[in-house]
Amino acid sequence: MAGYRYGGADFVEPKPRITPKPRKPRSVVVCGTTSGYDRHVRNKEASCEECRAAVRAYRKDLRARTQKPPEVVKLPTKPKVKRHRGKTAACGTNSGYEAHTRYQDGICQPCRDAHNAYMRAYKTKWRAARKAA
Repeated sequence: MAGYRYGGADFVEPKPRITPKPRKPRSVVVCGTTSGYDRHVRNKEASCEECRAAVRAYRKDLRARTQKPPEVVKLPTKPKVKRHRGKTAACGTNSGYEAHTRYQDGICQPCRDAHNAYMRAYKTKWRAARKAA
């Protein structure tokens, strides 16, 4: 075995590389095709009329295939009926305020006042408990 040992690992000489097969010569690009147009652009030369016509036809076909489908017209449906929410809290209470926020239907002033009073009492109680601790 050709190689050497260093720090407990065997390092072996790499296998010889395989030489790649020779490539086939490239085919000549014919004018009047999209490849011919690309060759004109790549070589920074003016494209011929046949190549421009081929690219125009290709792009027109591509647009026709990838164009958005026409919009579907929606037929009128029955109007939505407001869903019954079941039992709701009475206005003028903190739970009424929470119901307003949950259903996003605007908070009335009595509920807003009740919530403010609840929060004042809650914070006063919380501050007293914090001082005692």
